[in-house]
Amino acid sequence: MTIRRRPVVLFADDSADDRELVQYVFQGGVADLELRFARDGVQAIEILLAGAASAPSVLPEVVFLDIRMPRLSGLEVLERLRADSRLAHLVIFVLSSSTEARDIERAYRAGCAAYVFKTTSFDEYEDTLRRACAFGLRLAQYAAKHQAPWRWGSAAQ
Repeated sequence: MTIRRRPVVLFADDSADDRELVQYVFQGGVADLELRFARDGVQAIEILLAGAASAPSVLPEVVFLDIRMPRLSGLEVLERLRADSRLAHLVIFVLSSSTEARDIERAYRAGCAAYVFKTTSFDEYEDTLRRACAFGLRLAQYAAKHQAPWRWGSAAQ
């Protein structure tokens, strides 16, 4: 009998308030989901590289990256992950309040699966996060089942 672990989702955001909000959104009703958090881009890279080096099976199924983080922005993290063959398969969403076209374009060129807007309405933000997470988990499940060798974005091809 194979014991299946809970899906893991990593949220990288320098805002303690935003990390707390994400935890609040997912604390009820998603018992089979394990949330992990990184305080900035450097910590996100460290967590993911450690997983890739020690046990790729513990890597998160979905990663959410805030764009504006200290030390290493979410876009820089995304570019580094897509350049690493051990991590290029990850389903990565950019999660940001930025509506600047250059941020959105750069995120897609770097290989994000989707650009998710942080909204000011809690109900809308909660719904957006839950839907994006469910979509990301379905993408990751499909990729694992079919051993999909795709790469995200034009930069990774």
